Parts: sequence; structure tokens; C-alpha cells
Amino acid sequence: TIASAQSTVYVILDEVANTECQVNINGKEGFTMQGNTKKTYKAIPPHTMHDTFVNHPCVTKCTMNEEGKSIFAIDMKFRNAVNGDIYPYAAEKQLNLVDGATYYLKISPKISNDFAIEEISQKEAEKIFKKKGVKFLAEYTE
Repeated sequence: TIASAQSTVYVILDEVANTECQVNINGKEGFTMQGNTKKTYKAIPPHTMHDTFVNHPCVTKCTMNEEGKSIFAIDMKFRNAVNGDIYPYAAEKQLNLVDGATYYLKISPKISNDFAIEEISQKEAEKIFKKKGVKFLAEYTE
């Protein structure tokens, strides 16, 4: 019998506004992430502002059944609340998966109007897991 290697990756989408997030793994479509809506700001006529929503953080637990290189990539769509334009963002993070290990990846906005995926510590991840309103999404197995 062949023992299968298995590791766990928690993908965390930080608190963000007006985004849709698709996570792809090793070039294949993985899953979408959307947290619970925390606040919704309605556009008030005659202003040109579009409706805005802010999501609580959300988490997807991924069970990875192979060791070695895995690439986690995001395709984000951000809607500008002022003009309604959609801006695409992309980022990726390569992990070298080891049997039995647990990894924590956080997707968050960068200062330069872009998004990043960064590896964070278990302690930092657990702080996010305890935040009010955090949503644990369906688990994903690769």
C-alpha cells in the first residue's frame, strides 16, 4: 500500500470591500471566497456613488494530498464605489508542501491598490479565526 502525504492549508481572505475572490490551485479552478457582509452603504441619489459592501474575513480549509510544490493564485475583481468600474487583481504564492504540515495563507490588500498572498503564523491566523463574524467556508480537498 502507498501512504498518501497530506498537509493542510488555511486560506484566509481578510476584511475587504467590494470584491469577488476566486482561488486557483496549480492552475486549476479551486473555490471562491466571500465573507458575511458586515456593512452595506447604499448610494444616495443624486450622488454618483455605487452601493458598497464590506465583508467580514472568511476562511477555507484545504486538505492537500500531495507533497511538493503547490501554487495558490487569486483572481480578484474589485468594484470601485465611485465610478462602478471593475478592476482585476491577481497574486500567487508558492508553497513547498510537507506531509503533516499546516500552512496559513492570508489574502489582503496592499498599499499600492493591489492584493497579496502572504504566509502568516499560526498565532496570527488564530487571531483572525476568533474575530467576530468570521465565516468558515466549505472545506476543499485537492
